[in-house]
Amino acid sequence: MPTLDLLNHNRSSLTSSQWTLLSNVVHAYDNFSSLTAVCCIAEQLSRSSILQLSYVNLPIMMKITGYVRASIFSLVRCIPDFQILTITEQRCLLERNMQGTSGFNIVFVSRDSGCIDSSTFLTNTASTYGLEAIPRIKHLRNQLDSDSTLVKLMLVILAFSSNCSVLTVPDNMHVDTLLLGTFRLLGSQNVYVELLWKYMIYRYGYHETVIRFSYLIKQVLDLMDHMTNSCMKFKTYQIRLDDFFNENKPLLITSPNEHVPLWGNT
Repeated sequence: MPTLDLLNHNRSSLTSSQWTLLSNVVHAYDNFSSLTAVCCIAEQLSRSSILQLSYVNLPIMMKITGYVRASIFSLVRCIPDFQILTITEQRCLLERNMQGTSGFNIVFVSRDSGCIDSSTFLTNTASTYGLEAIPRIKHLRNQLDSDSTLVKLMLVILAFSSNCSVLTVPDNMHVDTLLLGTFRLLGSQNVYVELLWKYMIYRYGYHETVIRFSYLIKQVLDLMDHMTNSCMKFKTYQIRLDDFFNENKPLLITSPNEHVPLWGNT
């Protein structure tokens, strides 16, 4: 696989500003990544017996979900396209997309942290979602693209999609400020789709890019299908996830007087 060559002999169709944007996305994701925290959980799982953890299986799942969701919330908050939205629009965007985007990130982080390779983690997952969930989770892990940069870009694309929620319909959907203006999101989303496409062309060439891009779309659709089935079957767990989102949502909205560093810079 060719290595990135950003400074010399740039043969890509990416402009200088697009390379900067690509670097900013990767930096922001890594800055807020939950991977370290989830790796610690994975290490604890590997040292613990199934019996020791059997009585806390749901809290473990909730803890992992909480870390992963918080990292996505922080990532989206520092993106300029999010900060230019009104507070009401920010809230609507989070309600529309954070559930699906977080689900995609959970698969990504679980794979890279090694959680999915832990028998104790899988046992805890089975006790929460049922035994039939194990092969499905492994399938999603194996299907996920090995290039982490593609996944990070796709997460931003999903964050600005028209809707990638799973079943949940907010009580205030009738006052969704984006309901009649979804096209407003297309400008932001198209910027990152173009960035993803040009980066893939640079790394893999046209033929492989078409294949990998199609697989990325299929991965998202498969994940939405899996999450929908899980939410329908385990409504109690879904309620707890919704409660987590509702409790933390006020902390995620950017107030007019609050300074949120762009791209996670400190």
